[in-house]
Amino acid sequence: MEKSKRIKRIAYLSTGVLLIGIIIFVSRGPHISNALKKIILPELENMTGRKVIAQSIYLNLFPLFIEAKGVKLFDDEGNRVLTVDRIKGYPKLSAIRRKKIALKRIVLKEPELWTDREQADDVIKRVKEYLSKEDPRKMKVVVDVIEVRDGGFGFYDPADGAVLRGKGLSGEILLGETARMKASIKEFISNIRDFPELKVGADAVLFFRKDGIDIKNVTLRAYDSELKAGGFYSAEGKGDIKTAIELSADSVKKVFGL
Repeated sequence: MEKSKRIKRIAYLSTGVLLIGIIIFVSRGPHISNALKKIILPELENMTGRKVIAQSIYLNLFPLFIEAKGVKLFDDEGNRVLTVDRIKGYPKLSAIRRKKIALKRIVLKEPELWTDREQADDVIKRVKEYLSKEDPRKMKVVVDVIEVRDGGFGFYDPADGAVLRGKGLSGEILLGETARMKASIKEFISNIRDFPELKVGADAVLFFRKDGIDIKNVTLRAYDSELKAGGFYSAEGKGDIKTAIELSADSVKKVFGL
C-alpha cells in the first residue's frame, strides 16, 4: 500500500515537472516570440513613427518577466536611431486587467541613441499624440520604475553647431506624483561651435515636483576639478542653487587649450 502511494506521488511529481518544463519551453519558443512581436512592435511603430524590429521577444514564467532582445529603431532612410541589447519588463501579479498592464520595472540594457534635434522633437511629438489619443482598443501601460544600464548617446543640433555624446550612462527614474531620478554618466563630451571641447563625468539625484525641480545633488567632474550643486529650480524659472567648486589649474589649461 505504502509502495503504491509512493509510486503515485512520484508519478504526479514527474508529471508536474514535465508540464512546467513544457510550459517554459513553449513560452520561450518561436511561436510565442512571433505572437508577441505582432502585438508589441506595431504599437511601438505607431507611437514613434519609426520602423521597429526585435530579434526575439519571450515570456519567462519563473520569475515572471517579458524580455525583448536585439531591439532596433530606424528612421525613414534606414538609419539606426536606437538600439537596445535587452529590454526586460517585470509585470505585477495583476498585470492585465481592465485593459491595463502594470509593470514594476522596465530595464534597458546597453541602449544606444543617435539622433538630431529635428528627429528628437518629431518622436516626442508623436509619442505625446499617441498617449493622448483615446482608443478603447489601446492597452494602457503603467510603469513604476524605468532603469537604464550602461547606455550611450549621440545628439546633433545643427542650429547651434552642437554635438553631444555620452557613454556609461546608468540610472533609474521612479515614476509617480513626485518622480525621482538617480543617474550617473562616465563620460559626457560636448562640442559646441565657438566653445572648447568639454569632457565631464556626472552624478545626479533629482526630484521632479509640480512646482519645480528639487536638486538633491549634482556633481560634475572634469579632469582634476569638481563642481557640486544643490537647491531648487521652480516652474516659473526661478532658482535657489548653491554650488561648491574645487578647481585645479591643470583642468583650466586643458579646457581652454592653454
